Amino acid sequence: SLPGGVSLNTSTGEITLSSSTIASYTITYTVSGVSSSVPMAITAASFANVYSMAFDGVDDYIDCGNDTSLQFSGSFTISAWVKINDSGTNAIVSKDSNAGQGFGYHIDFRSGNAVHAWAYDANDKITFTGLSTGVWYHVVYVFESTGGSNGNQSLYVNAATPTTGSTTNFAASTVKNLRIGASEMISGIQMNGNIDEVAIWSSELGASEVTQIYNSGTPIALDSNVGNYTSSANLISWYRMGEEATWDGSNWTLEDQGSGGNDGTSQNMVEADREEDTP
Repeated sequence: SLPGGVSLNTSTGEITLSSSTIASYTITYTVSGVSSSVPMAITAASFANVYSMAFDGVDDYIDCGNDTSLQFSGSFTISAWVKINDSGTNAIVSKDSNAGQGFGYHIDFRSGNAVHAWAYDANDKITFTGLSTGVWYHVVYVFESTGGSNGNQSLYVNAATPTTGSTTNFAASTVKNLRIGASEMISGIQMNGNIDEVAIWSSELGASEVTQIYNSGTPIALDSNVGNYTSSANLISWYRMGEEATWDGSNWTLEDQGSGGNDGTSQNMVEADREEDTP
């Protein structure tokens, strides 16, 4: 095979897909001195996505802890699918600092049908407008560190041309826990709606990677060897928001599918909050 990467039994001609690398190939078979070449592509099937988590807008959220892997001092990316039920302020993902309200890294939906995001200082927030309630959107916030406390910010919605901006105030948020659906320092902005497939990388994703995740509404592989977001260590946390979740009679535990092992635990939520409502 050209290039290499196909797990090919040269005696039987059988290809083992599970141990082959996703790519396009030319496979040449030679039998009794006669050769024939066949083009072939190995692709990854998209993973099943059946559930999202519903938040009541009052006191529901997922607590993902304060592991050092979430305390970024450099570039990072946060991706989530969201459907908002009302036009008030709805926290999507937030990890606050003890410096006061509006400090940390944060994504929310606000009145005026806009998504806001910032790294550490809310005064440097960037905004993507023109959204509607009751509609699933893919939201990606990218912070690219340019050295010291300086950085560039990009906010994508459905992989469209992003809103961009910069900040000179970035600092690691080391104190408060990561929350999905709420903010620890900013009260009264609990999510009223659904959140699905929250993923966090310790690097900045490019526009092509954001588009690949969006992929007409179906998250697919960023890495050539797996049928999920990526097998790279840069994927710190990935919460399926229903898949790989367990209910213990009181709370949901959302197993972290990334490298950080930062499982999330629901707060004030009920078993019925796992819904069959997905992008």
